[in-house]
Amino acid sequence: MSQPSGGTSGRRPHFRGFDGLRAIAAGTVLVHHAANLAGSDHRTSIGAYFDHMDIGVAIFFLISGFLLYRPFVWSHLAGDPSPGLGRYFRHRALRIFPAYWVALTVIVVVFGAAALQIRNVWDAFVYYGLFQIYSPAHLWGGVAQAWSLCTELSFYAFLPLYALLVRRLARGGDDWRVLGVEIAGLATMYWASVAFRVWEFHAFPAHPETLRWLPANLDYFALGMGLAVASSWSALRADRRSAGRGAGWASAASWALAGVCFWLVASRYSVSRGVLPGLGVGLATQALYGAAALFLLLPAVFAPGDHGVVQRLLSSRPMAYAGKVSYGVYLWHVFVLLLWYDATGTLFFSGGLTRLLLTGAVGAMLLASVSWFAVERPALNLARRIDRDAARRRPPAVPPTLDAPGAGSRLLDRAPTG
Repeated sequence: MSQPSGGTSGRRPHFRGFDGLRAIAAGTVLVHHAANLAGSDHRTSIGAYFDHMDIGVAIFFLISGFLLYRPFVWSHLAGDPSPGLGRYFRHRALRIFPAYWVALTVIVVVFGAAALQIRNVWDAFVYYGLFQIYSPAHLWGGVAQAWSLCTELSFYAFLPLYALLVRRLARGGDDWRVLGVEIAGLATMYWASVAFRVWEFHAFPAHPETLRWLPANLDYFALGMGLAVASSWSALRADRRSAGRGAGWASAASWALAGVCFWLVASRYSVSRGVLPGLGVGLATQALYGAAALFLLLPAVFAPGDHGVVQRLLSSRPMAYAGKVSYGVYLWHVFVLLLWYDATGTLFFSGGLTRLLLTGAVGAMLLASVSWFAVERPALNLARRIDRDAARRRPPAVPPTLDAPGAGSRLLDRAPTG
């Protein structure tokens, strides 16, 4: 959920459409949970599509893979120093934990059932530390949907180690060797994730919580990281002045392919409520979720400006704001939905999806806005303030001479300057 800034061809560019993608991801998860609580995921003719709206988690994972790996892969391809790990971990921690801790504390205080899940210091450590996916007894307690934050957190720890390994394997090579190592590494990561799922299905068939672990979801992150490789390579080598030609049609085609992937998974690979999918269904669902998310992201990565309906939608003010507060929507929406049931006395699985969705969307947006202005934005400003203080204390760098080893980059002489 990083927020890069700068020029479109630089190490930390700003990809305008990603706020809109975050809004889509959070919205699909909200629809999935509302439909599940209303019983509409299996009761209506389009219930299978509601059931598969949890694809939003895959979208979030691809977004993280792309945005977080891009500074690393840029440094690999351009021959620049690696990003500072202090800044990286500081921004990740301040982006995730403060808002989550506030949401968890409020939900625990309000909901007695959740409060019973935190009975001692160990329970508090598990929930506040985001370790619940590793304990079946804690998996669905507290903020139930926060299991994906646990997976994200493990990815944050994994990514710098992976980037260091890639840099060392590619050390001393030319541009194409670096690119080859990047592609080979991501292909290995993707298929290792598939292999883990196959092994997990046979080794722990009664414990699907292991499918929340990072190894089972590395394929999603690998797809996003692959986009980072392609984006950096393209930005460093190509003249993109004519990239807008046909961008609108290409973006619409990409989203159409995302729709086809989603239609396939909803029409061919749905299972009844409470029934664990077989290995084939699980693998197909995972692959199609990843493909659909990939096609959704492509226009935001490669299509510049406002060329076409897709770009205008993603960069519109309502989508940009919804994306800005999407983390809060993700944290609070189940709380709002359950609060509505508690306040109205409505029975679960009794229908009323439209009213529930409207209530959930409005309530989640209100709480998410409070979270953004009162917690998230101040935490991000604190991270930036620490960055500035650290930069002031850092001794000035001595610029290398043109003939010094490592001076400049391998590809910057071909980077676009306009």
